[in-house]
Amino acid sequence: MTVPQPVPARVIRRGLGVLWEAVKQEPRIFAISAVGSALFAFTTIGQAYVFGAITEQVIVPSIEEGDASTTALAVSFLAVMLVAALKVVGIIARRLGAGIMQYRLQASYRRRVTRRYLELPLSWHQEHPTGELLSNANSDVEATWYPIAPFPFAVGVVVMLVTTLGLLFVTDPVLALVGSVVFPSIAWLTVVYSRRMSPLMTRAQHLRGEVSGIAHESFDG
Repeated sequence: MTVPQPVPARVIRRGLGVLWEAVKQEPRIFAISAVGSALFAFTTIGQAYVFGAITEQVIVPSIEEGDASTTALAVSFLAVMLVAALKVVGIIARRLGAGIMQYRLQASYRRRVTRRYLELPLSWHQEHPTGELLSNANSDVEATWYPIAPFPFAVGVVVMLVTTLGLLFVTDPVLALVGSVVFPSIAWLTVVYSRRMSPLMTRAQHLRGEVSGIAHESFDG
C-alpha cells in the first residue's frame, strides 16, 4: 500500500476556513467559549503572580519572624480562592461552549446531508452503497467538526503565549528572546506533524466508509 503524501498548504487554508465557518455559524457560543478560554489563560498567569506575592510577602516574613499574621493568611487564602474560582468559571465556559458548538454543528450538517440525499434521484442512490452514505452522513460529519472541541482551548493558548511573551520582555528581555524562538519552533513542528497526519486520517475515513458499506451489504444478505 502506498504511503499518503503530506497535504499541501491549501488544505491547511481550507481547514482554517472550516473553523471560520464554524465561528460564523455559532458566533455567540464561540464567543462564550473563547472568553472562557481567555479567562482561563489570564487566571493561569495571575495564579503565578498570586503565589509569588504570597510567598514573598507572607510565607517568607512569617518564617523569618517566627509568627504569621492572621489577617495576611486570610487575605492570601481569599486571593487564592478567588483566582481558583475564576479559573473554574473559565474552564466551564470554555468546555461547555466548545461542546455545544461542536454538537450543534454536527447535528445541523447531518440534517443537511440527509436532506441532500433525499433530493438526489434513485439512480444515484443505486450507484452508492448504503453503508458509504451512512458513513458520509455520520462519521465524515463528526470528523469535519471534531476540531471544534479543542478550538477554543487553542484560542486561550494563543492569548496565554502572547501575554506571557509580553510579560517576559518586561521582566527579562534575554529570556523573552529565547521564548520568541522556542514558541514559533513548536508551532512549526505542530504544522509539520499535522500535514503528515492529515492524509493518514483522510485515508482512515475512506476505509471506514468502505467497511461500513461492506457491513451494511452483509447485513442485507
